[in-house]
Amino acid sequence: RFAHVLDAGGGAGGLAVGLAKLCPELRATVAELANVAPIARERIGGTEYKERVDVVEADLVGKAPSGSYDAVVLRSVLQVMSAADAANTVINCVQALQPGGELFAFGRMLDDSRLSPPDAVAVNVMFLNVYDDGQAYTESEYRGWFEAAGLEEIERIPVAGGYSILRGIKPR
Repeated sequence: RFAHVLDAGGGAGGLAVGLAKLCPELRATVAELANVAPIARERIGGTEYKERVDVVEADLVGKAPSGSYDAVVLRSVLQVMSAADAANTVINCVQALQPGGELFAFGRMLDDSRLSPPDAVAVNVMFLNVYDDGQAYTESEYRGWFEAAGLEEIERIPVAGGYSILRGIKPR
């Protein structure tokens, strides 16, 4: 149902290439920091999907990525940031969404008690020791960022291993 997806903080572009492979009509763009974007360009350039997957340099915390998209995916990005940077990133990504577009945050998400799901709790110990500011955030924290960015119809979809997808829609 999407024509152009932004993989925000998409690393080397694996998700964008995978989506292009599964959806022959889809265009995808990877937004990455200036020091990572060349790696994504090189990796994507070696695939048969290089005509449908672009790479743009972006500091998602500082400003909205260029372009306009009907879906934005933040996969395992917000959990490596401080809460304030994560909130800014969501706001900036929503600015790049077309009205009616959808934002998907995928990552380890804790229940509000911070005691479950067990896999997310265990990985959170690693996050707290590895990242200066990152952690597995709670569903309420994610919802707060989505609501502050103006998203509606927010829903959590739990998946295996302590991961969840939080989805929100930009009003028309």
